[in-house]
This record gives sequence, C-alpha cells and structure tokens, in this order.
Amino acid sequence: MRNTVGEITGLCGIATDITELKRAEVELREAKEAAEAAIAAKASFLVTMSHEIRTPMNGIVGMVEVLDQSELDDEQRDMLAMIRSSADALLVIINDILDYSKIEAGQLDLEAVSMSIKNIVDGVGKTLMPLSDGKRLRLFALADPSVPPWLIGDPVRIRQILLNLADNAVKFTETTGHQVSSVAIWTELAGMTDDGRALVRKGVRDNGIGIPREKIPTLFEAFAQAEQSTARRFGGTGLGLTICKQLVDMMDGEIEIESEVGVGSAFSVVLPLAIDRARQAVSALDDVTGLSVVFLTGLRDEAQRIMSRAFAEWGLVYRLVDGVDELLAYGEACTAARRPLGVIICGSHTTPQEAERIQATLRQRQGPATRLVELSVDRSAKVGLVQPDRVVARGSPIRLTELRHAIAVASGRSSPEVRYEGAEVRRVQARPVPSVEEAAARGELILVAEDNVTNRDVARRQLAMLGYACELTPDGEAALAELRRRRYALVLTDCHMPRMDGFELTAAIRAGEAEGQGPVPVIALTANALQG
Repeated sequence: MRNTVGEITGLCGIATDITELKRAEVELREAKEAAEAAIAAKASFLVTMSHEIRTPMNGIVGMVEVLDQSELDDEQRDMLAMIRSSADALLVIINDILDYSKIEAGQLDLEAVSMSIKNIVDGVGKTLMPLSDGKRLRLFALADPSVPPWLIGDPVRIRQILLNLADNAVKFTETTGHQVSSVAIWTELAGMTDDGRALVRKGVRDNGIGIPREKIPTLFEAFAQAEQSTARRFGGTGLGLTICKQLVDMMDGEIEIESEVGVGSAFSVVLPLAIDRARQAVSALDDVTGLSVVFLTGLRDEAQRIMSRAFAEWGLVYRLVDGVDELLAYGEACTAARRPLGVIICGSHTTPQEAERIQATLRQRQGPATRLVELSVDRSAKVGLVQPDRVVARGSPIRLTELRHAIAVASGRSSPEVRYEGAEVRRVQARPVPSVEEAAARGELILVAEDNVTNRDVARRQLAMLGYACELTPDGEAALAELRRRRYALVLTDCHMPRMDGFELTAAIRAGEAEGQGPVPVIALTANALQG
C-alpha cells in the first residue's frame, strides 16, 4: 500500500488454507493406487483361477476323446457319452464365468484378423448337429452369398456370440408329437457404412417357448433368466446373453430380439466389419448356371429368403413350393406345357417315403429326365448318388455348398466322386505309431513340455492317435536339455511351468537359432483365460 506521494505504508495479502485440499489429493492418490492394486490382484486371480480350473478340465475332456477312439461296447459308449456331456456342460459354465470376469476386469482384447463368416456359420451348425438331432429339430445354417467372403474381425468371439444364441435356441425348442420344430442360423449383408465397412447381420430364429414381453428388457443382465423355472429346467449360469451383449458392444454393434410366448424368438446381431480386399475368394464351386429347380421348402422367414438369394446368385431358374400337392400340380402344368421340371429338391421336412412317391409320380408324367435331391435328417442315411436319378444330401443343417454340389450331381454337371468346397472329411485310421528312434530318424519326433502329469499323458495319447511319437518333459529346462541333445520336428509347450516357463523356453530356442541352430516350430498350450 502506498500514500499520496508514492511511499510504501503497508502490505496487504490474502492467505488460503489448503490443508483440506492437500488431504483430499492424498486420499485421491491413495484411492487410485488401491483401485489399481485391486484391478491387478483381480487380473492375477483370474489368471490363476483359469489355469487351476482349466488344467484338470483339459485332462478330463482329453481323456474322454482318447477313450472314445478305443473299442467299447454299447453300454460303455453310452456311459462315455454321459461323461462327455457332463464335462462339456461344466466347461461351458466355467468359460462363461471366466469370460464375464475378464470383461468386467477390462482384460479382454479383440483380435482383428481375416475371417470367413460362412465358415463360422457352417461351424456353428456342425457343432449343434448332435444336440438338434437328439431333439429331432430341423437345423438350418445359411450364409447369404451377398456377404463378402473375407472380412476383418475376431472370429473366435463372433463364433462365440452366434454359438451362444444358437445353443439357447436349440435348448429352448422342443419337437412335440408329429410337429417338427426348427432352428435357423443365418447371416446376411445389412448394408454398408460410410467408411466402406460391411454391416453384417447374424441371427438365430426358433419356434421354441418364447419369452414374455416384460422379461425382455432384463435378458442381458448378468445372472438373469426369463423365469427361475427356466433355470431349473434347462440349466445355465444366466451369463450367456450378458456376455453376448458385452462383446457386441465392444465391436460397436447392435443386438435385437423379437419374441412371443408359445411362438418363438429371433435374435439378430449387426456388426460393422472391414472387408479384407487383399484376399480374393478362390472358389471351386460347381457350375449350376441355367438349371431349373423346384424346391419343396418347408423353410421359414430368413432361411427361405437366404435360400432364394443363393439360387439367384447361382444363376438357377427356381420355384419354391410349400406342399406336395402344390409341387405335383406344378409338375402337371409343366407336363401340359411340355416344359421339363428340372431338379426337384425335397426339404428336410419331407419323409423318404414322400420323396419316393413324388419322384415316382413325376417320373410317370415327365419321364426319366426327372431328377431328385433329397435333404435327409437321418445320420445313418447314405449320402451321395444313391440312384441314377436320386441324390441324398444332409438336411440338418442345410449347407449351401453341399446343396449346390447335390444339384450339380443330380443334373449330371458334376461327378459324385468330386469333392466340393466345405465337404466333410471322413476320419481315417491313424498310421501305426513309430518308436522314438524311428520318429527321430524320420525327422518327425515331437517334444512336449508340460508340468501337469495328466496333461502330459493326454498329449502323448492324442499324438499317438495321429500316428506321432513324442518325448515328455516336465518343464522348460528339461525341454531345453533335450533340444540340445537331439533334433525335434516340433515343440509343444505349456506357457506356465516351474523353473522355466514356455515363454522363456521359446526365447532360448530362438536365441539358439540366431547362433546357427536349425529352426524349430513351437506351439504354445495354455489354460490361461487372459492371454494367448
């Protein structure tokens, strides 16, 4: 402060007590450090829990697979099937809990790799075949040809979403009396984003028990099921749909549901996925362009729409009919107009007796040019060209590549001996297992590094089923010593072992290669839910 002549006469200051502010900063920092420590502890616990749970489960499931390849009588095989079913059910529960925990802990990362949606849909259909067959359900697994053949995304998580939805549909759908129920798994192109990504819609529709309207808003909540009685009757953790919703959100997608009690449910997921333009589709599909087909469908909604698009994409001249009477009436009209029917496709709802009656009737009217493709749900039925004018293909799930091949064979455009894209490979008898010295001399000896005794034995037996000999070691140090002693064609190593883990072992192998040792492929084995 100054007087009138400019001399300093005093001082004026303002003081603020920041004691509380400093205390709050300290508390905030301590809370942040405590939260970070809790997250780290949670992640560490998940790693440990995952390893400790999945390691013995791997032993159970692995030994069941080995035992399944042995000579068993019918009673033993039934008991083994029950063990497998129980183990699979337990594994689903474990995976649900671990996946949910990973997402909650922020430890789940999505991949971005090239993938085929068609292969994912086909794979889900194959996985659910035994369950749907056991419940006498018609299963459809259809990928619309409009979907780009190769996309960029996380195939494991997308398959998980689709499999979870489809598994629920099969679980909650029953065939009663003579009315056969169905589950359709499908995918189609819903549009394009402004930045050139494909909007791919994947869905599942069933005619199961349905969901009450008031319960739909809570379906995606953790541990929620529409009814407690549903949980008691069908089992499950109530986490499946929650995980689906969280994964869809992580992929910037949307999930929707339509349902009516007693009618059924439809779930659809739309995901924006980049197109892998660097990877061209190389197709060995049969040429069916210009062929005439009549399809006795029995299909519903999306399945029929996708089938129609596929026929148009293939260049077929097609007609869809809903019943045997309509088919025979159309055949009579074609005969009157002196127009050939072409290939008749009898859907999976048609019995073999009905198919034979249809073919016999139309053969009388149209002559020997009538060709029949029968979609059979009977797993014991012979598949392929069963008569000169009759082809049998799998009807549950319907797979478009197999149907296209069947049409080509029936019309004479393809040989039944020619393999088609996506054809199932029959299991062949494994070759005899060589001795360790014989395998080493051939350059086929495999080294296994695994600290769990049971899993070492599982690995040995499974490799023997494939015709390979192996040597077993309990940790990375022992494996490295073996690698210095002799040459191996392949190393299978657990990631987490005492003394030297799989990561350290691999680093040591690569360091040896840098010094002039020959390269050795390494495949990692892990029960860790958070890495790999």
